[in-house]
Amino acid sequence: SAATGGAFQYATATSQFTTLHKSDGLQGNSLTSVIVDNSGRTWFGSVEGIIDVYNTSNNSLEVILDIYNSNQINKRINDFASVGDTIIVSTDFGVSLIDANSFLFFDTFFKFGTFPSNTRVNSTLKSGLFYVCTDQGVAIQKPGALNLSAPESWNVYSLAQGLPSNKTLKAGLFQGELIVSTDKGFSRFANNSWSNFIPNLANININDFQISGDSILIVAQ
Repeated sequence: SAATGGAFQYATATSQFTTLHKSDGLQGNSLTSVIVDNSGRTWFGSVEGIIDVYNTSNNSLEVILDIYNSNQINKRINDFASVGDTIIVSTDFGVSLIDANSFLFFDTFFKFGTFPSNTRVNSTLKSGLFYVCTDQGVAIQKPGALNLSAPESWNVYSLAQGLPSNKTLKAGLFQGELIVSTDKGFSRFANNSWSNFIPNLANININDFQISGDSILIVAQ
């Protein structure tokens, strides 16, 4: 778990907590995101743009400072996703792709369709296509598009296309359809249009959700 001032891990087998702080070599102060990659390493993102990578096999910490040292004004890391050997980083200025083994950045997307450059990205889903949730709406990779740095490689959707809010938070695939959480409930994308999903959650901020089989586990206000 990531938190302000450090991180902690709970081992269910032993019922023990392990904590990570600055004194342990953790560089990020206010942690905002966490994920475990395919090699079992834990990645922590922070408000400052610092990425710490914790290797549980030898209790070592490595730091990635590319975003922290960049000339971006807002560097907050909002979300990680792990796909194969790639870590997808959603930030206050776009989406970056990092090689999980070399820690090298190999692409960054700053502009999606007609959305302003450096739009805040809250999370990114990669399932065949890229689905990017931003403060301006949802950006979806056009099928067959390869140069994702080009704005025209993305279809974008906002209030004008039927979303309940431009502030979209997270995307998921539920029973074969794309659903997106917002600060005003859920929306479902089908037949190239958006519609209300789970009506009793309309106008409610959906902080997070996880899809498990035919169920959706929801954290809301």
